[in-house]
Amino acid sequence: MDNNKPKIIGFSASLRNSRRSLENQDLIADLKKIENKEVLVDYLKKQSKIRLDQFVDSGRKEGLPFDQIYRNLKKEKGTQGLSNSEVALAASLWESHRLGCEIEHVNLSDYFLESKKKKNESLLISKIISADGIILSTPVYFGDRSSLSQSFINYLHTIKEKVDFSTKVYAGLSVGAKRNGGQETTLMYQLYDFTHLGFFGVGNDSETTSQYGGTGYAGDIGTMGDDSYGLDVCMGTGRRIARVASFLSYNTDKSVDKLKVQFWILQDKNNQAKKIIDKVFQETYPFIEPKFIDLCNKDIIRCIACDICPTHISVDEEYRCIINSKNDDFDQLHGELLGADVIIPVVFSSKGKENIISNYQRFIERTRYLRRGDYVFSDLIVKPLIIEEAENDELE
Repeated sequence: MDNNKPKIIGFSASLRNSRRSLENQDLIADLKKIENKEVLVDYLKKQSKIRLDQFVDSGRKEGLPFDQIYRNLKKEKGTQGLSNSEVALAASLWESHRLGCEIEHVNLSDYFLESKKKKNESLLISKIISADGIILSTPVYFGDRSSLSQSFINYLHTIKEKVDFSTKVYAGLSVGAKRNGGQETTLMYQLYDFTHLGFFGVGNDSETTSQYGGTGYAGDIGTMGDDSYGLDVCMGTGRRIARVASFLSYNTDKSVDKLKVQFWILQDKNNQAKKIIDKVFQETYPFIEPKFIDLCNKDIIRCIACDICPTHISVDEEYRCIINSKNDDFDQLHGELLGADVIIPVVFSSKGKENIISNYQRFIERTRYLRRGDYVFSDLIVKPLIIEEAENDELE
């Protein structure tokens, strides 16, 4: 293994996992041999078919009860076939490898037993420590993750004092029985969990949809390989985590003068958020170059939902929104928003709506041309700052 390569580990939380990672890494060996997307898709379809045949041969064709089929399946060696969630994960890992990352596959059922007991814990924690990025793939259960996924997240909480998650990246994949069957809510819950543990969180990339991660549609056993859209967003997720993990790995080893940090004040009350930030940064921080952009007091006309956003192809420095009103400040703001390493949106959260000034939603709408034109904010670190008003009218 090349120690200079970021390591991406794919954790499969499928309750129907086919591969058992303690026994082999044949899946990873297969993925590394695949040269292009067409070959990958063909491989995934064949592995899906193998998994379906395993179910049929384990008693589906005889009409056996599922618990008996399940027991028969557990006798399999675990060296062939892929469950639907594993297909999504394999697609994502393949793209991470293609972008230069070391990859590994882990079957969580090898570590978290049905009895709630854990096994091979020392091996699991060593894998977590070694990972620069974690991709967690799960089936959807009523808009949420599997119990195996939850066991893994709970375990991470128990070791957070031993493991530094702050340099690791998380990405999620979810597979449901309907196209819109709760995949995105599942990803949002997991994204919340991982970012609160300290991970950097990413979704899929700008080549697909730049949402919360990979979303697969598989209405029955062995069908995920036929979901071309799902495979695309899973591959996009693999690309995204690879790029961000590589960026973080590079900047850990290489010295940079200062990080350019932009504070976007999007909602305020009587300038309290601005006053707090100004007070905090009266002291100089040698490792960052802060820039404060007070958007609350700017004139921002709301988006008109035109059909040519951006208006034309050009360099990022050129303003390309169709709105060109003298009463709109976005043309002037455009240049200020470029060039950041870190973006910190700032919002003042008040107990009441009196005196609240907010440009939050208008600003989000109007940055559409920037995000669609060249996705200039992709892969930047974003850390929101919410300043809350306490019950006694003091700030927290």
